[in-house]
Amino acid sequence: MKLFKDILNITEAFDTKFDGINWESYSGNFLAKAHLGDEEFRLYIEPATYTFQGQERVWLNVAFARVVNGVVSQELINTGSNQSKQIGAIVNALVQKLKKMGGELKIDAIVFIVEKGQEKRIPLYKRLMLSKVYGIRPWQYRFSIDWFGGTALIASKELLTTDEYTALKNDVISRGKSII
Repeated sequence: MKLFKDILNITEAFDTKFDGINWESYSGNFLAKAHLGDEEFRLYIEPATYTFQGQERVWLNVAFARVVNGVVSQELINTGSNQSKQIGAIVNALVQKLKKMGGELKIDAIVFIVEKGQEKRIPLYKRLMLSKVYGIRPWQYRFSIDWFGGTALIASKELLTTDEYTALKNDVISRGKSII
């Protein structure tokens, strides 16, 4: 019976959508202000381009944060019983926006950048990238990049060649974490 309840809770969590969400565009970037119950969140998507073998490639720096006492916080989610619903709402909102953006431009990679000191985010981001059911489909986790600024986790639809990997890695490192 407990297993059935856990499965039901997982399904309920990933069926969760924000009560309200408003995406805004600023300087080519996207910011969403979202609410779930009395919790407030910010979702960020920052497109970046680089050139590989004469072709423009696009990767997205994706991030989200919770607003605590009116201030954007590095706390991922609250510690209450709504954690799964919060993650479900975040994933659903990001997937919907990424699908819409994918119809407007070819997205070569999605990148979650974790600054030094915020490593607790890495397992969550990896789960979002690895889950075939509830993740940021159709992008799948491919590799991570560690450098002095932190760690970047990379998802792509297709496997990257060694040269593509090197070009993307160099661009991510050169830009660092520029949002939130």
